[in-house]
Formats: sequence, C-alpha cells, structure tokens
Amino acid sequence: MQLRKPIDTLIADQNTPHKQRQLFDIILQARRFASEQLFLPENNSYTSYVALDKDYVVWNVFATPELSLEPVKSCFLIVGCLEYRGYFAMEAARDHALKLQADGFDVFLGGVAAYSTLGWFDDPVFSSMLQHGKWRTVETIFHELAHQQLYIKNDSAFNEAFATAVADLGLTEFLATQGLEQENEYIVKDKQWEKSFHQSHPERANGSARPLRKNLTRSGKANKKTRSAEETQRRVCIDKKTASAT
Repeated sequence: MQLRKPIDTLIADQNTPHKQRQLFDIILQARRFASEQLFLPENNSYTSYVALDKDYVVWNVFATPELSLEPVKSCFLIVGCLEYRGYFAMEAARDHALKLQADGFDVFLGGVAAYSTLGWFDDPVFSSMLQHGKWRTVETIFHELAHQQLYIKNDSAFNEAFATAVADLGLTEFLATQGLEQENEYIVKDKQWEKSFHQSHPERANGSARPLRKNLTRSGKANKKTRSAEETQRRVCIDKKTASAT
C-alpha cells in the first residue's frame, strides 16, 4: 500500500498538525502496550498511517431472507463463513446489495472504519479509524489485534465477542497506566445503551430468528419481522439517548 506512512515519521515531521502528532503518539503508546501488557501480536500492524479520501475503508452488506432474521452467510477460504460480505468499493457493495434486494432479500449496507487481515499483512491505521476520538481509536486497535491473536473459523459471534472483551478490558488498563481512569467513566456510560438493550431484549441477544418461528401466515411473518426491526430501532434510539443523559 503506497499511501501508508510510518507513524513515527509523521510525529517527527513538523508539518504534521500538533493535535494529530499528539494522537499519533498515543497510538504508538497503545500499540506498545498491546504487545507488552495485553500479550497481543508484536508486529508492524498499526505503526503506519493511511489517509483515505473516503469516510470508510470497507462497506459491509448484510442480508436476510424475506421471512427470516437469519443472516445470509458468505464463505471464504481463510476466514470461513461470515454473516456479511465486505467490499472496498462502495459502488461494488451497492451493486451487490441491489442484486440481493432484487432477489427478494432484506438488505442493509453499512460503512466500516477498520478491518483485520488476521496477521497475514501489517494493517495500517486508517483515517476512518480516527473519526470517533482517540480512545475509540485505541480501542479499535486492540480489537483488531485481538482478531490476529485468536480467530475461530466460521464463528463470527465468538470472534467479535472475544475481540470486544479484549478491547474493553485493554482500554481500561491502558487508561489506568496513563492516570486517566476518569476518561473510562464516559466511555462506559456511552456503552450503557447496548448493555441495557440486551438486558431488556434477551430473545434478540440469544437468537434473533426465534420470534418468527411460529405458526403464522406469510403476511403475518412479514409483519412480525417489520415490527421486530422497528422496535429494535426504536429501543436502540431510546437507550442511546438515556445513556447520553446520564
């Protein structure tokens, strides 16, 4: 990737804006912490930077059959089966989404700030990873490095849960070493909506397909899926607002 630049070079460059140099310094501190204290892979991942000319580095396409909440899986040689299909070009992702939609699937297309090559290559820090603040950037780096450390083929749920747990705990420990424990309080509050949502909707946390497995007519199943999606969206919005207000 010719666009990547070593982060330590950018820090030394006086033409790099001061705030960005400060952020890059935190990133390198976090990268060292990840290997030395969290025992995550020690390699050149997240020691270089790529400035993108777009908001996201990847776009993921999610799809479910019309009368189901079970995701359509895409399978690949190395990573196994995933509950989405990723594209580096938004146009390609949109074309795939439109094709699935034409075939009768319900589709969602979303941008992604980062991804992991699972250690096959040295992953850079993308500019898309910096959009939500320095601690989110650090958390994302820990998350993606956790994928390099442990990845179970064909088990997206476990892989994401493991990486999220490592990132959450890792960020808490990293902030403690910086004497910034109070920063973690705001991060925890920001995540309260997700915890609250799963506690109030255990059936969705444990298996989304179950609400449709009843003796319903075709139109009944379609209506139930629509109501379930609308209720999920409504509840997430409410819980996010509640977390922001606390």
